[in-house]
Amino acid sequence: LHLVGESRDGVLLVPDIEYLEANFNDGDFQDGKGKRLAHMINLSGSGVFEFVDVSVQNMTLDMKSQAIYYLPVTYNVVGHGVRVGTGWREGQFKVNHVTMKNIGGYGVGIQDRNGHPKNNMTLTNLHIERTGSDGIDTKNASGEGNRNLVIRDVTVKDIGYTDTGAAPALDIRYRTVIIERVKLISAGSRTLPNGKRNNIAGINFRPEGNVLNARVSDVYAKGFTTAIHLHSAGEHEHKNIHVSNFKVHDYSHAGVCVRGTNHSGHTISDGYAYSDRGTPLVHPGKGVTITNVIEGPWPGATTRPTEEGNPSPQSP
Repeated sequence: LHLVGESRDGVLLVPDIEYLEANFNDGDFQDGKGKRLAHMINLSGSGVFEFVDVSVQNMTLDMKSQAIYYLPVTYNVVGHGVRVGTGWREGQFKVNHVTMKNIGGYGVGIQDRNGHPKNNMTLTNLHIERTGSDGIDTKNASGEGNRNLVIRDVTVKDIGYTDTGAAPALDIRYRTVIIERVKLISAGSRTLPNGKRNNIAGINFRPEGNVLNARVSDVYAKGFTTAIHLHSAGEHEHKNIHVSNFKVHDYSHAGVCVRGTNHSGHTISDGYAYSDRGTPLVHPGKGVTITNVIEGPWPGATTRPTEEGNPSPQSP
């Protein structure tokens, strides 16, 4: 199944605002009965997409019509840009050269539930801007599932714009992961109306992921509580997470935080971390080797570096 447009700028998927306005004007939203548009692209339904290769590329998904902030009541919308539900199990899944803007929920939601792992996911050349919750969210790994996630050349900006809870840029629960050339900026770093400070991490490795091997490199992160967060809890163990070549700043808790004690084989190397809030560069935890990590602005950066001064991920 291949959904392929001519170009990112030439193919736009937008919601039907007339449908929403009709329900709103009828008073249904005030009564709690209003319909809502949900995910822009949704693979769901048990047995429908179980064994198939899927690609989505060369298009823009824009849900701006679903979020009218100046009205007395905001439309009841929580949909994701691209959602991979329990109906997809095996094959190669690719999202490439796609822009997602003004998304009510997640930019990309990988919903692993009911024992349906999501292996072989490749997300490349994405621009995700203004999401109500996570930029890219992955649900719990099932057994030995959730392997081979690649996130490469991705920008996530102004996440957590409407969400009052946690909204990581990249929320990871995967056994094997590659994250390369990513630029992550929280809505908390902006002064936009209704903007909410992100209260968690730029890259968040959740305990349930039980990571076996992860490589994270070429990261820029601004405006998070913790820029890069490695979290284990209880019986969940993370192994061999390698973080290198990172530039993070304007964080309120730590540049890199290793939380919990069930870690082994991690390395954190060749990075810069800077914040003017008197917060530590690294909370090292256990099972971590740290080399050549510098507290302060990187060469060529200003005292308070901004995302505009940092190169964007490479164009396709």
